[in-house]
Amino acid sequence: VDEHSPRAVICAPLGDAAETVDLLYLDIPIGGGMKVSPEESFAFVGMVAAEVASARKSLTPIHLKAERTTLDHELSLAQQIQARLTPVVPKDLSGFEAAVQYKPVIWVGGDYCDLWKLEDGRLAFAVGHISSRGLQAAMAIAELRTLLRTTTFYSSRPADAVRHVNSHLLGSSLEGISAPLFLALFDRVSGIITYVNAGHPA
Repeated sequence: VDEHSPRAVICAPLGDAAETVDLLYLDIPIGGGMKVSPEESFAFVGMVAAEVASARKSLTPIHLKAERTTLDHELSLAQQIQARLTPVVPKDLSGFEAAVQYKPVIWVGGDYCDLWKLEDGRLAFAVGHISSRGLQAAMAIAELRTLLRTTTFYSSRPADAVRHVNSHLLGSSLEGISAPLFLALFDRVSGIITYVNAGHPA
């Protein structure tokens, strides 16, 4: 490139050259004052590349194990959170029976269901889905559950409750997560169910 300062670039693959690999390269000046020939430099770079490739190969299982340990820990936390969120059927439900069973397909699913009593004696129940998995889904369900239970305490109409919950979720840290939801309030005296379907499949 520069006739007054000729250079050599020595390049060696870090691993099997038949695969897509990283490269180790050395940019060195060449000339009459060099104590090491380009051939010797090339042999040295090749040996260093082989050592680096060997070290990386032995470190990969350690790295993967560390990642897996972190993932297992997150999944365990998410499972614990989700298990605590599984609703307990309220007592004293005279005139009808209720039961809840929830089992995610994978470790931690995004499905949501809940059942709780309001102060005025009505029974609230909700079914929904969080567009996420793992710890993020468990945290989103925990937030949704708290919001719904708190909001229905003050809102007599399901539509108003869901509107308040939606406005809060839009401004929360759970960006990019959607939560189709069905919420219903059952008046056990009149037998009337008032509900709102907020984007949940029929």
